[in-house]
Amino acid sequence: MKKLIVLLFLLTAAIAHAQDSTTIASVYSFKNQTERQRIFFHQQQYLRRQGDTLHLVKVDLEWPLSLHFSAMPTLQRFLTKELFGLESETVLPAIERYLASLGEPLTLMPEEPGLRTCYEMVSLNMMEYVEGRYVSLRLVNRVIPKDTAEQVTNRQRLLTYDIVGDRLLTTKEMLRKGAYTPYRYEYMQLQTLLGSMPLGYEEEDRELYLGDMCLMRAGAYFDLGYVDGDNDYHSLAAVPTVQLQTFLNKETKNMLKAEIPERQAVPCTPQPWFSDTTQVYVVAEEMPSFRDTSEDIYRYLRANIRYPWFDLTLGIEGRVVVQFIVEADGSVSSPSVVHSVSPGLDREAVRLIMSMPRWKPARQQGQPVRCVQSLPIGFKITT
Repeated sequence: MKKLIVLLFLLTAAIAHAQDSTTIASVYSFKNQTERQRIFFHQQQYLRRQGDTLHLVKVDLEWPLSLHFSAMPTLQRFLTKELFGLESETVLPAIERYLASLGEPLTLMPEEPGLRTCYEMVSLNMMEYVEGRYVSLRLVNRVIPKDTAEQVTNRQRLLTYDIVGDRLLTTKEMLRKGAYTPYRYEYMQLQTLLGSMPLGYEEEDRELYLGDMCLMRAGAYFDLGYVDGDNDYHSLAAVPTVQLQTFLNKETKNMLKAEIPERQAVPCTPQPWFSDTTQVYVVAEEMPSFRDTSEDIYRYLRANIRYPWFDLTLGIEGRVVVQFIVEADGSVSSPSVVHSVSPGLDREAVRLIMSMPRWKPARQQGQPVRCVQSLPIGFKITT
């Protein structure tokens, strides 16, 4: 049995070269090459009312800033269309228009009889990002009507975008012909391989069929489906690169090995996904702290770690550095990954930080203030 050990490298109190009091319009402003590597996490819940229907919406997005401000409007139009039903070359307008289509914003749940409730989730997970070469993504749209006969909608898509070729790649375009053609020998070989890999569900002895796939540096994700009565279920399987090579076509192998060309950026006005002009300190007279001692944060993270199954399967380890804001009330907000290892470990590091109890906030002139904080979290698998 593998034992999971989280190595925690506690942060220094301040960011180098920071000034004593700094107003940050957005933690995610686009400044330099280091900022290009930053991964933005937008996690927000919204309450909207449209007539007698309440929409409880959760938006959970992960996005590399270098793509947000890049020369790829085609990709962003596709994603905003798939996620929100609206084409846009940047994400923020699409979110705003999507929410506006669901009615007026509310701050509290109304206590009125006869109101219908609809739970909705829109998520975009970054599965892999190789700067200048390709990005792989998972899109999920889920609509769950409550107290109504309407059907639940649950849609998942995996995709890989070829940055060099400026195009979306389908499963058919990435695999050899026999590997995506049902009942062909290669197809059945791939089915057998996927059925032997760790899956995102515990069902056994099911006949699996292949759905979408997306490329990873360490392998690939496959969307697998199986039918049980009238229901169609989906999950994910991870395949290491060494076992996948025989199923990839020549074009995909060449893409993975190709030199990355220089790209001419399309002029655009950099803008964050949200606006926040409230003062955020980088260095304060009294910096934020978690509970009483430095060991407290180690104990908390060690007790709450969930090693991602994909990274565990492929033996992915490393140190993730997450930057976030400790609010004046001690809550944590605005996470972003400034040093990435893999999308799975990045996501888990953000989850750990966002699930933390309240911190002791920073203080300036005796008053609690908002303050930037960074936390390195090391992931290591030992036997």
